[in-house]
Amino acid sequence: MIFVAQKRFKTIDIFRGLAMFYMIGGHLMDWWIQPESRWLWYLIIFLCSWVGAAGFLFVSGISSIISYRKGILMAEKSDVFTKEMVKNGFIFRALLIVLIGLIFNTCIAIALMDPFYIWTWFILFTIGISLLLAVPLLNSSKMTRICISGISWILNHLLFSILSVYDGQFNFFGILYHILYHSPDQDIVLGFFPFLLYGTVVGDILFEVSNTKNPIERKSEIKNKLLIPSLAIGSILIFFGLWFWHPNYDVKVLTHPTNFYWTIFSCGVQIIIFSVGIYLEEYVKTEKNYRFLFYFSYYSLTIYLAHYLLFFVPLHGQLNAVIFWFFFIPIFIIMGLILRMFFKKYKSKIALKTLIGIASMILTLEVEKRKRNLSKTSIKGLKKMYISTIFGAKRTSELK
Repeated sequence: MIFVAQKRFKTIDIFRGLAMFYMIGGHLMDWWIQPESRWLWYLIIFLCSWVGAAGFLFVSGISSIISYRKGILMAEKSDVFTKEMVKNGFIFRALLIVLIGLIFNTCIAIALMDPFYIWTWFILFTIGISLLLAVPLLNSSKMTRICISGISWILNHLLFSILSVYDGQFNFFGILYHILYHSPDQDIVLGFFPFLLYGTVVGDILFEVSNTKNPIERKSEIKNKLLIPSLAIGSILIFFGLWFWHPNYDVKVLTHPTNFYWTIFSCGVQIIIFSVGIYLEEYVKTEKNYRFLFYFSYYSLTIYLAHYLLFFVPLHGQLNAVIFWFFFIPIFIIMGLILRMFFKKYKSKIALKTLIGIASMILTLEVEKRKRNLSKTSIKGLKKMYISTIFGAKRTSELK
């Protein structure tokens, strides 16, 4: 069996874990904090919104493109595992996430007794649609993806300004507004898809660097291909965003997903912090344990859905800015301990993103079976190859 060895970057898990920390904390604060203490919620959003849904899309783009490139590299060395299978697996995975997102949206619509919420840009739905939009661009150049990201942000800013006056109207522009901007304070696709696309650019650089076996050369490539360009480009984006923000520092406007300057500022912060993390991971060897955030990364989709159960805790609007932390910190620690227990006992068997990967694998193999009339033995061999490629050799035994 051909196996494509790849370095696992701790920074990806840490970044995704921080995104989960922010999103869970932000939701609990939104639900539980008193109206007079809501300034804290706005302050946290102002300082950290770049790491929430936007950060989750960014790191999802990184991990998705690395997984895709691994599959393509293996397909090039295999007579039975094809590039089309890798692409189909990517598409099925995106469709499954869209399906889960629609189910989640439907639950929200039922709870709010408003069917219009079935089509709302909550994070899972946005990730799934963004992955589908990325499919035609998987083999495009990095510069093409960067340009499309910028165009998407500009288009998002302009369309919202034009279409917002048609909100609630039953005509072409009103329907288009609903499709693109229903609940515009959520993770609207034109504003958040570019974060995933930028993530694929960073992921491609990491994939190229990880294939360099010589540690000295790899460190040099990380510095020259990732760190220095990220510091330069990120600084420009941050400066540009802040410069045009400063006349109107209204946090409700500044952190709105349709705000062009928030998006470019957030992108600048993301690529700088992530690149510095990769640099430190490669240059500063440390044995410090990052496992606590790792568990939130490993079970990210699982814990994201599960934390909505806390909405039913009867603390709505009852906690002030200080007392809130005495509830949130212990809850977050308990979540981490539960996830740690799950990891030790079940590993990836209850990780939603792994189950999605397995389901996409089954669908991909079924398509191949029908198309190529493969035997059960061939399907079994392809299954093992698929798992070892997409999930890694260590997970092959976990999934049995």
